[in-house]
Amino acid sequence: KLQFLYLIAIHHREVTLTMAARALFKLGAGAAAAFGASSGMCYVYAKEKKRYIIFAAPGMEDVALKLVRQSPGQHRYLPIKWEKAVDGSDQPVVTGVADHDVDGEDVLFLASLTDSNAVLAQYSAMTQICDHVINSMTVLAPYLPGTVNGDASQTARLLSSLPKTGTPHRLMSYDTRAQCSDVAKVDLYTAAPIISDMIEKNNFSCIAFGSVESAAHFKPLLKQHESVSFVRLDAKEDAYIPNKRTPELMEGNCYGKHVLLVDQVLTDGAGIAETAQILLKKGAVTVSVFATHGVPSNSKAWSELAKEGAIQKVYITSSNLAARSKVPKDKFSVVDLTPYFLRDI
Repeated sequence: KLQFLYLIAIHHREVTLTMAARALFKLGAGAAAAFGASSGMCYVYAKEKKRYIIFAAPGMEDVALKLVRQSPGQHRYLPIKWEKAVDGSDQPVVTGVADHDVDGEDVLFLASLTDSNAVLAQYSAMTQICDHVINSMTVLAPYLPGTVNGDASQTARLLSSLPKTGTPHRLMSYDTRAQCSDVAKVDLYTAAPIISDMIEKNNFSCIAFGSVESAAHFKPLLKQHESVSFVRLDAKEDAYIPNKRTPELMEGNCYGKHVLLVDQVLTDGAGIAETAQILLKKGAVTVSVFATHGVPSNSKAWSELAKEGAIQKVYITSSNLAARSKVPKDKFSVVDLTPYFLRDI
């Protein structure tokens, strides 16, 4: 997806230029300029920004308010009351649905799919909204259950089964793999721009990948940093300890470098700590860690990682709300994704 892309075209028919500009907007272009040879006129096309009615899951209300504040007059936030029925089942009350305030509107639902109960409760609220005559439903779910295992398609297919609206549903998520049915489209984004910002602000001179998968995912998105070197490690069977896999440096050189070890998911951190130790043995000056999604396997996992002397700093994004309460004060830093949401929606 391109944030800005300019079309320079010469053509005799204005209608052809207009069609070309619209095609570019579908590819993510922000603006297009063209010159009509016959008329001698210069045409400038600007993509109209969508205006959303925003609903938010529990814990995502502050994100909704930030999006409204950062784009004055463009979006409107309507709250949801997350109530329970007598039998304990979820019974969300969606503001604006009964009064038909959402009819004909484009809806943005900020989801926080931390567990199965959260998925069902938010699915109920989305169903209420889709049951009305809205134009479109965009579900922004920064973290999708299943990402830890490499594929979130099951969750994506569930969300794609929402009642049909005027246009196909749109599911947005970050650094995962997911497919769904034909009634919805999945737009997968990446936290690579955050890594780019960190390279420039923190003077990281080397990016390390702990697996073939993370290298294949992130490396093509970071190639514009010509002064940064890349190294790749992979887990190999330990020759002396059965059923143990040990990280080995397979590609590149980190000697004398300030290294940022990048991955899509951070769980217990045991493998990350071992990888950091290998990098230091290979000559790295410092090793910090970045992961798009923080999914701690237990309450003590990250506390132990914070004590790891081989790691200077750990960065995770705000994608998974359930992880926020488990972030240690020492060494850990949470990067807010809200500015990137505003760009990507």
